[in-house]
Amino acid sequence: MRLLFCILFCFFIFILPSSAYSDDSNREAFIKAGRLYGSGDFNGALSEYEALMDKVSSAEVCYNAACAAIKSGRKGMALAFLQRAYDIKPGDPAIRSLRSSLCESLEEEGCVLMRPSDLPFLGGFTENAIALCFFVSVFVLCSSALINRFLKKDFFWIYAALGTAVCITGLSLGVVMTRFSGDYAVISSPTAEVRESQTPDSQCFSVLKDGCEVRLLAQENGWMRIAFETKDGRYFEGWIPDKDAVRI
Repeated sequence: MRLLFCILFCFFIFILPSSAYSDDSNREAFIKAGRLYGSGDFNGALSEYEALMDKVSSAEVCYNAACAAIKSGRKGMALAFLQRAYDIKPGDPAIRSLRSSLCESLEEEGCVLMRPSDLPFLGGFTENAIALCFFVSVFVLCSSALINRFLKKDFFWIYAALGTAVCITGLSLGVVMTRFSGDYAVISSPTAEVRESQTPDSQCFSVLKDGCEVRLLAQENGWMRIAFETKDGRYFEGWIPDKDAVRI
């Protein structure tokens, strides 16, 4: 695994497109970060890459920042950077490979929650597909009523049952998509205490580890309201300090 990280990192160091070097200062900052990384100062390299990410939108810079974060032991932050790199260049095989490897590593630790795009049974479903379910159910019900009225065929209850089944399917998909859709954040601190309200003195009912991916419901007054599920399927909502997570 370490060898893979090193190979992929070197690949991006030497094949960096000119987009990351929009001016000389950015180029110097990138070279400086690479030197810090090469000397083993991963925290220093991470700081340089983070500063550079605020100036340029480059998948390679985000990728290298993720590598530095991994070496610094901050897997949650690395996942956030890889997600940003993936959003910029989704077809890049190196980004996809490292992201997949990191997710597998975190899943073994019981950290990462699945997104709708990762759920096999939701593969191509969207809001349009849910709307189509309702349209089909209404069409079936109306058709059955017309058939029953004009053709005097007693198929109404069969079609009514079919329309109801389609409608229930659409509702179920709507509930699932609502549950999993929205903004996400990744825990970037070693641990994050989930509390019932936006005060440090409120009751802590769960502790999330570095790398946990959670749904972001709201962000205000230095706090994030998050939603997450445990391995046994229980659903929770609570508040964490926004310094303990990175929005993705």
